[in-house]
Amino acid sequence: MGLDFVGYYLRKGETMDDIWNMSYEERNARELFYARKGWELVHALNCSTSGDCTSKLQLEDWVNLMEVISPIAPYFDEIEEAFDAYYEADDLATFRLMNPRKAQLVDLYEKWHEHNFDEEPQLGMDFSVRYMKNFWEAGDRVISYLEDPEYEVWMIASY
Repeated sequence: MGLDFVGYYLRKGETMDDIWNMSYEERNARELFYARKGWELVHALNCSTSGDCTSKLQLEDWVNLMEVISPIAPYFDEIEEAFDAYYEADDLATFRLMNPRKAQLVDLYEKWHEHNFDEEPQLGMDFSVRYMKNFWEAGDRVISYLEDPEYEVWMIASY
């Protein structure tokens, strides 16, 4: 089963129907974050997975997630490169021997993920690095909408 997990900002009084009725361009402009098959993020942010699978994002949940991501965030670019090299390697033992820093980063990310989330990423650790980075980069922007009384942030778990 697939999952598209997305968050949009809405002005007070707007509903998700308003989002669906917007042009593609405007809806995309309202998108704050996205993860393909990021179940661990759905659960970390307490998004409903029943009924219409929409939930209002709470500031506390977002801040908690940012605190979880913050120790690994400075290394996202290096970790991405490390996973790319790791998956391109023909022999993992040789990869580890010839690329100790990259092997260390792969191990670091895997241990971090296992420590902080109950689910394994469905599309692999390398894929999860990319959506974790996307959420991290959205951090301050999401907080600005969550703290502004004129806006709300809503999440949709579509699967």
